[in-house]
Amino acid sequence: MHHSDYCDSIEGSTARHSVDAGAATSAGDPKILSEPKRDAGPWLAFDSLRYPMAVLVVIIHYNLLTFKHIPYGQVELSIRHCATWAQMALSYVACIAADMAVPTFFLISGYLMFYRVERFDRATYAAKLRRRARSLLVPYMVWNLIAYFALHSSYSLKSLLLSFSFCSLDAYGLNFPADLPLWFVRDLMALSLASPLVWLAVRCWGCALPLAALAFWWVGRGPIWVIGFSSVAVGFYSLGAWAAISGRSVTSWAAQPRMIAAAAAVWAVASVADLATFHYVARAVGFGKLNIDWLHHTAILAGVALALGLASRAAQGRSRTLTSPLARHSFMVFALHIVLLPHLMKAVGRLAGAVAPYSGAMLLAMDATMVLLAVALCTAASALTARVPWLSRLLTGGR
Repeated sequence: MHHSDYCDSIEGSTARHSVDAGAATSAGDPKILSEPKRDAGPWLAFDSLRYPMAVLVVIIHYNLLTFKHIPYGQVELSIRHCATWAQMALSYVACIAADMAVPTFFLISGYLMFYRVERFDRATYAAKLRRRARSLLVPYMVWNLIAYFALHSSYSLKSLLLSFSFCSLDAYGLNFPADLPLWFVRDLMALSLASPLVWLAVRCWGCALPLAALAFWWVGRGPIWVIGFSSVAVGFYSLGAWAAISGRSVTSWAAQPRMIAAAAAVWAVASVADLATFHYVARAVGFGKLNIDWLHHTAILAGVALALGLASRAAQGRSRTLTSPLARHSFMVFALHIVLLPHLMKAVGRLAGAVAPYSGAMLLAMDATMVLLAVALCTAASALTARVPWLSRLLTGGR
């Protein structure tokens, strides 16, 4: 998933070298500093994260515990009758560990939006919006149209129109795009439009904006009724912006051994405690629904720091990591997997009908099979469309 700007978290590539900084410098723009060597910057660490984080998004959406029955197969998924250990394992992976993905994307997006920018004036702002229109808006429109026609039995025309709305019709911001995961892209577009305000807030008040937004998010509060300005979006995006504008390297900070150790310890304790109170598990053992927001969000914060730290350590002194070659396929995994969901669920429904009643192990096997199939099919689709440049540009925004 390439992008000449290298400006958004699910974009960029080690194969392409022209970022905002490089492009502006080549044009003689003094407002953006020249790009350092790639092994001195955050690029490889971010490349290393993009594909794994996209896979975590698939895991979130393919979590069988969220379905009362398997669509089309009409086979009831009796999670209350499955072994508690299976519910706990699936809850831990899909509903706790995987939840670090989108906050990580927001943080990296905010960092790269302002990385090595000296002055965020009208020309800089206009250039960034033009690039994001190509890299975000075009694929956003295309994929929502694809999802609408592919999932017409599940979505109405109203849902399609709401995909292009930046304001919710209710008080909770619950109108999602037809291509569900692209709510992140929609929110990122809104934040990009508001980037001058983020710049001013950080320059005037330092880390006050990210700290305030993250505090609201941590306790489960904050404005969520305006698309793009939820506390989680503003919090992590502005945190990345603050680090970039103030000249702090999130990768160097996170890669310190003591930071990795601290993040791992906090994540382990908080995620296990979160699992103990998570509503699927709590309900299964008779406690009812308990979700504790601050505990869940503590696990997410530590998980984001741990992921950045491990990726940064893996990238130090190297030209590539295990996952960086897969980075170019991240956007296709991110955008396509929800379109495949009903079809894969139908196939799993037939399997469930053939083996019912099934055990907790079978539940985990069905879930893992769906995730692996979805990731493999999306990655293959990305590789195939890359052979047709115009189609790849249309679907991925030139990534």
